[in-house]
Amino acid sequence: MPRLKKTGLSELLIRFPRVGPIAAFVLTILATLLVAMSVERATQLERRQAFTERVSGLGHDIERRAAASQAYLISGAALFGSGKEVDQATFDRFAAALRSDRNFQGILALGWSVRVPRAGVAAFEQQQRAAGSAGLRNWPAPAANDGVIDAVKFIAPLTAANRKALGFNMHTEPYRRAAMDRAAQTGQPAVTGGVRLVQDPEGSSKIGFLMYMPVFGGADSEGSQTTLKGFVYGAMRAEDFIAASVQHQEAAALNLEIYDEVETASRLLYRHGPPIAAGPAITRKILVADHQWIIRSTSAPISSFSRTGMFILLAGLIIASLLLFIVRLAIQQALYDRHQLTVRKEQDAIRAALTRELNHRTKNTLANVLSILSLSRRNARDLDSFVETFDGRVRALSATHTLLTQSNWGPTSVAAVIDTELAPYFESSRPRIVLDGPDVVIAPNDALSLGLLIHELVTNAAKFGALSNDSGTLSLSWTLANAQLLQFEWREAGGPPVIPAQRRGFGSDLIEKVISRELHSDIKLVYAPSGVRCTFMVPVRPVNDFTLKQDI
Repeated sequence: MPRLKKTGLSELLIRFPRVGPIAAFVLTILATLLVAMSVERATQLERRQAFTERVSGLGHDIERRAAASQAYLISGAALFGSGKEVDQATFDRFAAALRSDRNFQGILALGWSVRVPRAGVAAFEQQQRAAGSAGLRNWPAPAANDGVIDAVKFIAPLTAANRKALGFNMHTEPYRRAAMDRAAQTGQPAVTGGVRLVQDPEGSSKIGFLMYMPVFGGADSEGSQTTLKGFVYGAMRAEDFIAASVQHQEAAALNLEIYDEVETASRLLYRHGPPIAAGPAITRKILVADHQWIIRSTSAPISSFSRTGMFILLAGLIIASLLLFIVRLAIQQALYDRHQLTVRKEQDAIRAALTRELNHRTKNTLANVLSILSLSRRNARDLDSFVETFDGRVRALSATHTLLTQSNWGPTSVAAVIDTELAPYFESSRPRIVLDGPDVVIAPNDALSLGLLIHELVTNAAKFGALSNDSGTLSLSWTLANAQLLQFEWREAGGPPVIPAQRRGFGSDLIEKVISRELHSDIKLVYAPSGVRCTFMVPVRPVNDFTLKQDI
C-alpha cells in the first residue's frame, strides 16, 4: 500500500484555489459583524447613559430647589421665633428677600399661619379686624374634636388669588394637618401630598403642595423651645415648581411622569410629553423635605442598527482586504467610547461633589447664623440692642458671602475682604485708617472668619475706640510670617482711654472662641489704655486646596 505524502497549506491552497478566498471572505464578514455589534453596543450604552444623566440631573435639581426652600424657611423660623409676635412689616421684609432669589421660581406664595386655641378664635378674629382686615373670618370652622386652628395671617405676594387664603384654617384639611403635625414633632420642614391650593378655583385640575416649618416661642427650664407659635410655609404649584427644573436641566425632550410616593394615577403630580411604552424606562426616587417623589421617564426605542453600524458592515463587505485597518478603527472607536463614558462618570462625580459642597456650606452658614442669633440674644440688654447687634453681624457675614460669590468661592483677596468690612467707615474716617499688607489670597472659609473678625473689631472701634472721636487712628497691617501663615496686627491709638469691660460680651467670645477655632490660631486681644491691640494668624493654603474643578 503506497504511503500518503504530508500535504502542506500551500499545496492545499493550490489544490483548492477557492478555499482561500472563501475562507478570507467569511473571516472578514465574521470580524466585521463582531466589530459592528461592539460599536452598536457602545452606542446604545452611550445613549442610555445620556438618558440616565438627564433624568438624574432633573432629580438633583428638584432636590436642590427643595433644599433651598427648606433653608429659607428654617431661617424664617429662626427670625420669627426670636420675637414675641410676627408683625406685617417683619413678614414683608422676609418675603421680599426670599422672592428675589431665582431658586423661588415656581413658588406661588409665602405665608405665615398662627396656631390659635379654639377658645381664642373670636378674640383672634377681632384682633385681625382691628389691625385692618375688615370682614376677616377664619374658615372653615374647626371640627368638634379640634382644639386649635391654624389660620393664615399673612401671605405674599398679596395678589387677588392669594388673598383668598387669608383666614383659611389649614388644620381642617387632612394632608395639610398631617404635614404640620410631622413638622411640629420633628422641628424640621415637612411637605404635604398633592392638594388643591386655596388660590385655585373649585374643581381646578392643578395640583399643589405646601412646605411647612414650625416656629416655636418660649422656653422651659432647660432652654428648649416649648410653645408652637405657628408655621412659616411655602405654597407651590407642582407643575410650575417642577417645570422650572425641567427648563433648567434642558429636560424638555424627556417623557416624564412624577408621582407623590406611589406610582398611581391619583398621585400623579406632573406629566410632560406622551408616554412611550416600547422604550426602556428609568425610575428615580428623590426626597423633597420629608416626602418621597418618584420620577419615571421612558426613552424612545433604539433601532437595530445605527448609522455607524451600517457603515462598518458596508466597509467590511467592500474592503475585505483591509481587515487590520478596519479592526484598528474599531478599537479606536471603542477606546473613544470608553473615554467618553469615563468623562461622563467624572462629571457625575464632580456634580455630586458640588451638591455635597453646597449642602455643607449651606448648613455651615445656617449654623453660624443660629449661633450668632443665640449668643446675641443671650448677651443683649434689650430687643433694640439685640436687633442692632444681630443685624450688623449677619450683614457682615452677608457682605463676605457676596464677595466670595463674585469669586465663585475660589481664591479670595485679603485686601478685598478688609475693604468690604471697612467700607462704611472710609467716607468719614479714611485719612485715619492705615492699611498695609501684600496681595495674598486665602480660602473661602477663612475669608468668612476674617470678615467677621474685622467686623467685630471695627464695630468696637467705632463705638468705643479710635473711630469714636475725631482724633483717633487705626492701623491694620499683615505680613507673611511663613509660607503657610499670614500674621495680622490691629492697632488703635488716639481714642478715648480704654476701660476694660466688667463682663465679657458676645464679641469677645466670638473672637476668642469661635473665630479662633475656625482659623486654628490663638487671637491675642489686649485692651491697653492707649488703644485696643489685636494680633492673630490666618492660614495660607495652596490654591488647589480650595479651587473647585471645572466641567470637562
